[in-house]
Amino acid sequence: MSSNNNNTGTKRIELTEKHLKNIPGYSTTKEAERLRGMTIGLLASAGVKNHALLSKDDVEYLMFELVIPTRENDVKRVIHFKIEVPRIYRKFTKKGMESRHEEAASWRLMYDYLDRKLAMVRLGVSDIMEEFTANIVMQLPNGQQQTVYEAMMEGVNDPKAPMLPFILEADR
Repeated sequence: MSSNNNNTGTKRIELTEKHLKNIPGYSTTKEAERLRGMTIGLLASAGVKNHALLSKDDVEYLMFELVIPTRENDVKRVIHFKIEVPRIYRKFTKKGMESRHEEAASWRLMYDYLDRKLAMVRLGVSDIMEEFTANIVMQLPNGQQQTVYEAMMEGVNDPKAPMLPFILEADR
């Protein structure tokens, strides 16, 4: 089992047949297209009206928008979220065989991930902001966009990046 990032920053998850069998729903007979629809259906059942699937540089993203009320009845906030669909590959043990993208397994994992997060919200264990804060999309001063998670990791990994207030320099 291995996980790495390719040149797009995408996590490439390579699993042997043995590891693939441990993924819940891996042996699904549902095709990737149906699982995409089921995933969108989860958002719709949670009341999310604005959503999109985006494919860029062979990476798929689930994007959605929430309108969240504030303490004042007539004031609402709009927040955008972006979640990268995992890229699961079957790693073959025979030398010379290239790994194969398991698209249905990738979408099944995405569906299960989203289903569990939304279940936590439905049950009142947490709220939508708590479950998806890392996936909030921020507009940067240079016009580009970045998720909260990406900004946090940049602040942790790059000593030259601006420090976020909750990331502290370790004493040497």
